[in-house]
Amino acid sequence: MNTGFVGIFAVSRQWALNLYSAVHFSLDFLRLPSDEYADGTTSLEALMSAMPEMLIGQAGQASQPGAIDFDTAVDEFLEYLTGYRNYSPATATSYRTDLGQFRRFLVDKLGRVPRLEEITREWVIQFGVRLKGAAPLTVRRKFGCLSSFFNFLVDMDHLRLNPARRLPLPKAEQAVPVCLTDEEVQQLVAAAVTPWGRCLVALLVCTGIRRSEAATICLEDIDLENRQLLINGKGAKQRVLPLNEMAVEAILKYLPHRGKGRIHNRKPLT
Repeated sequence: MNTGFVGIFAVSRQWALNLYSAVHFSLDFLRLPSDEYADGTTSLEALMSAMPEMLIGQAGQASQPGAIDFDTAVDEFLEYLTGYRNYSPATATSYRTDLGQFRRFLVDKLGRVPRLEEITREWVIQFGVRLKGAAPLTVRRKFGCLSSFFNFLVDMDHLRLNPARRLPLPKAEQAVPVCLTDEEVQQLVAAAVTPWGRCLVALLVCTGIRRSEAATICLEDIDLENRQLLINGKGAKQRVLPLNEMAVEAILKYLPHRGKGRIHNRKPLT
């Protein structure tokens, strides 16, 4: 092959790679919401999908092959989520479980833990096939976990491409909520045998808070004068909820039984 042609091809290829990187970087600032793909890819980004396959090759090709193994990558990813992104320990545990399931799938397939650069898009799809029968929300969560994991590895220069990018996700079923009647709510609250039990049930039913949120409510979070409740939710996010008559009544009946010795700053109401 003519050496001049080789040089021109190399320069053109590098220019195209640089162009793709610049566009991809710019899209981070122009990202539009999308629920079609696990990584939130937009239609504009989809137009770029053919370029990396032609210029770089198979998804998952590493820039530094063998620089990090799968288990170390998982540890670094979870440290990033909890230490930098402020994800809760419960979310990190859920992600570790999902990645562990994917790891077992790979070991069953290969007889060993593959190198990161060996993981292909085809294997990710086969993992999705193995999840057949799981609830759509479960599949979406697991694929979202994989996509976030591989995106992290790309950002850290451990992989060149995300093999889980733009995978179609099953539609989440929209279940129609079943509401209790006023009489059923009264019966549910009355079934609790202790003042705290009745207070807890009333708060859960009347506000819709999570069980874990109810267990960490402090006296300082309750504003009976304005009938409001401060909730410290997932991801250190706070929200204020209104309290109806039933919830206020249940709290007022519980407080005398709580004991003065337990009323301290930021002590759980329980």
